[in-house]
Amino acid sequence: MRVVLGSDHAGFEMKQNIVAHVKAMGHEVLDVGTDSSSPVDFPDYAEALGMAIINNQADRGILICGSGVGAVVAVNKIPGIRAGICHDCYSAHQGVEHDNMNVLVLGARIIAGVENHHNFAWQEKLSEHETLIIHRKGATPAHAGDVGIIPGNMVSPAFIVSGKGNETSLSSASHGAGRQISRNKAKQTFSKSQLEKVLSKEGVELIGGATDESPMAYKDIFQVMEAQKDLVNILAMFYPKIVRME
Repeated sequence: MRVVLGSDHAGFEMKQNIVAHVKAMGHEVLDVGTDSSSPVDFPDYAEALGMAIINNQADRGILICGSGVGAVVAVNKIPGIRAGICHDCYSAHQGVEHDNMNVLVLGARIIAGVENHHNFAWQEKLSEHETLIIHRKGATPAHAGDVGIIPGNMVSPAFIVSGKGNETSLSSASHGAGRQISRNKAKQTFSKSQLEKVLSKEGVELIGGATDESPMAYKDIFQVMEAQKDLVNILAMFYPKIVRME
């Protein structure tokens, strides 16, 4: 599919991330700008994106501004464009399947970016007199108020969490479900057809990964989260629909 992307300065960083993701999924990308975070007028990019679809340069579009509101108003003024703001998978699916939507509009200041760093080393001050280099192998920072993500496997839920700053754990928490068997053992144990069957049953699209990352190779995420009760607060839970594990 040919996908055109555009944004104003508020959506620039998110657009760059989405461009890379769409390309990784195997689609052809047309980027109509903007090309930096310097202030610009969003209607110019809404028009460029909409006309790319009207002129048959692209099949679908993704348009991003700060809230999404101004962009969706502007691009919907172009005859033949049917744009909707969607910040959840259900609305986006309904918009395409039932309303023939051809432009997805996002608000970069509405969607939060959450990262899960692990196997990194941090220099942290534990007290007035003690500073350490903490290497979190298989763990992620969980200082008081830190927002992070603890994923399960390809088909099980992931949890958005905030840290409790538990000093006993050096303000750390699990970085994920964790393996219960090694990669080599998983390759020997699970077939590609078994993996595909599990993914199909759960409605998950795999865009990167092999049998060594099979869901069955990982621990039960609910048991893992039960063990994190003193380390993090659970803010939200979501199930994966598109997965890359490689």
